[in-house]
Amino acid sequence: MFGNARRALAVTAGCGLIAPVSTGCGNGPAGGSQSGDAVTVGAILSLSGAFSTLGPPEKIAIQMGIDAVNSAGVVSVDGKKYKLAVKVIDDKSDAGTTGVAAYRQLAVVDKVPALAIGLGTSNYQSVIKRNPLQVLNILDSTYPGILRYSDHLFLVRTATPGYALGCTWYAKNVLKKNSIAIMGASADTYSAGLETWVEKSAAS
Repeated sequence: MFGNARRALAVTAGCGLIAPVSTGCGNGPAGGSQSGDAVTVGAILSLSGAFSTLGPPEKIAIQMGIDAVNSAGVVSVDGKKYKLAVKVIDDKSDAGTTGVAAYRQLAVVDKVPALAIGLGTSNYQSVIKRNPLQVLNILDSTYPGILRYSDHLFLVRTATPGYALGCTWYAKNVLKKNSIAIMGASADTYSAGLETWVEKSAAS
């Protein structure tokens, strides 16, 4: 059901940002933002605000992956090797306004070939259509899944149906529980999707 080839490409790449950069080598180094012998990709993360517990470790993880790729020297275009760099912009936990502005900056001004988004991918639907990039989503896993928004969008984790069913099965068959409580917010799409799939799997 969720064996989408686009998602598999991103996951198997190891460092998600590298998949679209390394393989999208048409005209010049990934056809994107470059300085000297470096190719710069983008990241929009929540470094401050309500979701600031997520952004800093995501930033560290991305940099660790880029450092590993640079050490291995695997970004090559027409036989020439390039270093990879990342420009990180803080969306201040406000994907709908600050995040969208950051996307425009990275896509239109900086012309990065690929970028990572931490949260709130639904806010980027229109801007991705107008300025398509290879976009890797780090955490979103709502139902219905976000991959329907764009062919340029990748997931580095499964959507809600991919793990809600397993968690419910474990509670029923291993922990031998007859009831499950869900704590969430009715206005939150993630909570709503999770509740939907827990109820579906509990009834099966």
